[in-house]
Amino acid sequence: ATMTVPANLATVSSTVPVTATATSTVGISSVQFYLDGSPLGSAVTSSPYTISWNTGTASDGSHTLYSQATDNNSNIVSSSEITITVDNTPPAVSIVSPTDEATVSGTTPIAASSSDALSGVSSVAFYLDGSLLGESTSSPYSINWDTTQTSNASHNLTAIATDGVGNATTSQAVSLTVDNVTTPPIVIDVAAGYGGAGLPQSAFILPSAATTTAGQAS
Repeated sequence: ATMTVPANLATVSSTVPVTATATSTVGISSVQFYLDGSPLGSAVTSSPYTISWNTGTASDGSHTLYSQATDNNSNIVSSSEITITVDNTPPAVSIVSPTDEATVSGTTPIAASSSDALSGVSSVAFYLDGSLLGESTSSPYSINWDTTQTSNASHNLTAIATDGVGNATTSQAVSLTVDNVTTPPIVIDVAAGYGGAGLPQSAFILPSAATTTAGQAS
C-alpha cells in the first residue's frame, strides 16, 4: 500500500481526500487509513481507495497518516507514514494605520498587522465600505489610498487576511472621515469696480492683458 493524498509534509484544512493505492495478485479485500495510529473512517473495500476526512475533528498541528491494505488471503501490509499539518485556525489581523476616527486626505497609506502560526499569511485585502481598495501579499501589509477618489464623508475600512490554506479573518472596522478641500473658482465682477469700491478698471486687468495694451499704445 502507498499513500498518495495528501502529500507528505502537506498542510491541510477543512475536508480533504485521503487516498492510497494497493495491489495484490490475489486481489485487495480492504484498505484502512490510520491517523496517529487510530483508525480514520471505515475500511474501503473497492478501488479507488479514498475517504473524505473532516480535518476539524483533529487538533491543529502535526499528525501522521498511513494506510493498511488487506488482500483476499488476509495478508496485511502497511504503507509508510506521512506527516501532515492540520491548520483550521484563521490568521490574526488588525488595521494599524490610519487609526480609528482619523481624518484623512490626499494619498493616505493603509497598513495592517497579520500573522498565522501554521501556514503563514498569503494576502491581506483592504475594503472601503465593502468594496475592494487593494491587496498586499507580503509583510508589511500596506497599500496607498488616493482619497480624492472618495467622497468627503465618513467611511468604514476593513482588512481581510487569508492564510496559506484559505482560512480567512476580517478585522475590526476602522471609521474614517475623508476631507479633501476643494477650492471654488474666484469670480470678479468688473462692473462693481466703478461703484462704491472706487477701484479703477486697471485693477481688474490681468498683467498679460496690460502688457498687450501698452504695446499697442506705443
